[in-house]
Parts: sequence; structure tokens; C-alpha cells
Amino acid sequence: MSPKTHTRRRSAATSCSRIEFVPSRRAAAIWLGWLALSGWLASQARLPWQLRVLIILLVLAIAGRTLWSYVCLRGARAVRALEWSVGEQTLYYVCLGPAGRRLPAIPDGCRRYGEAFWLLRFRTAESVVQLLVEPGCQDQRSLRRLARRLFAQPGLRARAVTAAPRRQADTIPTKV
Repeated sequence: MSPKTHTRRRSAATSCSRIEFVPSRRAAAIWLGWLALSGWLASQARLPWQLRVLIILLVLAIAGRTLWSYVCLRGARAVRALEWSVGEQTLYYVCLGPAGRRLPAIPDGCRRYGEAFWLLRFRTAESVVQLLVEPGCQDQRSLRRLARRLFAQPGLRARAVTAAPRRQADTIPTKV
């Protein structure tokens, strides 16, 4: 009998309660498009040129830092991985930055934007950290385990942002 060949790499994410987040290129492209549109709109405003330049620089500074840490997962405040315990009471740990500094965290909110993106927020002793996750880019087994833990937690502000379902009008006449 021939030896078994593995088609995918083994990782810690498939064997334990840990997920390593992968940056979303699609979210980064959307974010950059929004940023370019904002800059263009600010440049077209009927304001003195000094004020327009100041507005554009402020938007670039704030949105650029947010894009860098929350979407591209770069920098010291970026959440690179998330670990959780599999006991009766779930404990969470976020791994921040390139060094993977492990801090205990409390889930503060989770918002789903359809099937495309999730916005996760965790509170640590130091600050509140967030990340934008594209579920299609992540390890599916670990993401399902994490979703079961997060959305089953009482008191967590978990919301789904989707379009309201359309209701069909009653087309069958009733007999009187």
C-alpha cells in the first residue's frame, strides 16, 4: 500500500481552538476605493485649498491607520490570531502584532455584514482591538467553531446586517 499524501499543510488551527487570521485583499481594495472617493470629493468641495488639503490629510491619516491594522492586519495593534478555551466558560486570548503577544480578551461585539465580512471587537486590559474578517479567506473549521462560541454567548452584541427579507403578497384568494 502506498503512503498517504497530504493535500494541505497541517496547522494548529485545524487541531485546536485557535484561528490564525488572513488579511482580506477584497476588503482592502474596497477600503482604498472608498478612501480615493473621499479624497476626490473633499478636493471638489467649495472650500479654501488649505482647508481641503487639511481634510484630505486627516482622512488619510485616520483611515490609513485603520486600514493598516484592522484590515491588512499589520502593526503592533493588529490581531493576528485568536485562541479560546473549550470549557464550560469560554476564555479568549488575542495574539497581537508580529510577535504574537498573547493577551486575555473579552468579546465586545461581533457584526456580520452578510456573507462577505465580519467585524470582530475584543476588549483587553490595554485597549479595544478590532479586525475585519472575510470568512471566505479563513480556515473554515476554526471559523465555524469560533462563530458557535461567539454567537451563543449571552450578552454579546452580535448583529447581522443584512437586507430584510421581502414578503410575498398573498396571491391565493380565500374562500368565504
